[in-house]
Amino acid sequence: MTAAATKRAKSAKPSTTRNRVFLVLLIALFAIPPLAAWLLIDKWRPEGVVAHGELLTPARPLPAWQGRDSNSGQPNDANVLRGRWNMVYLSSGEECNQVCETSLYNMRQLKIALGKDMERAQTVLLLLQAPDSELSSWLEQEHPAMLKFVLDDNTLSGFMAEAFGGAAVDQGIYLVDPLSNVFMRYDPDVNPHDILKDLQRLFKYSKLG
Repeated sequence: MTAAATKRAKSAKPSTTRNRVFLVLLIALFAIPPLAAWLLIDKWRPEGVVAHGELLTPARPLPAWQGRDSNSGQPNDANVLRGRWNMVYLSSGEECNQVCETSLYNMRQLKIALGKDMERAQTVLLLLQAPDSELSSWLEQEHPAMLKFVLDDNTLSGFMAEAFGGAAVDQGIYLVDPLSNVFMRYDPDVNPHDILKDLQRLFKYSKLG
């Protein structure tokens, strides 16, 4: 091998190494967020979880669902939950009884109580059927900022019931992560301050959302 060829071969090695390092970093960039979410939710145990919430281990991705805005009728789907932490209430839609009213109120107040982390969370009401005019007016008056969708079918309620041992419609608040995985359910009678503690701890350790 000539001196020039030897020199070219030596200079090519650092370039090849740099390319490989860049490729590994690029793969890690896309792989780390989902991995971090899995590690956080699957291994995370919020204080008081046994007393205050039902942790789903491992967290489960929500099935694809279709729906429409309860007011405008505009179509939407499960992607609306991506990018933020979600407090979700699943309702029959026939009426908003006392459990429903209290849960929606708590969700609204919890979001406010998050302070600087408020924008990392969103509150979502999923209805199995369209609300009547009275309920629709009440929702817009009391919860204008809440996302409200009428589901096209019962796929999601069936999934929730299976995942949480029968609890689904009008049975408390569900937490869904920014990757659309459900991982927690709180009974309607859980003290909202305990939910807030869990959320604050979760936001402290997670950079998602």
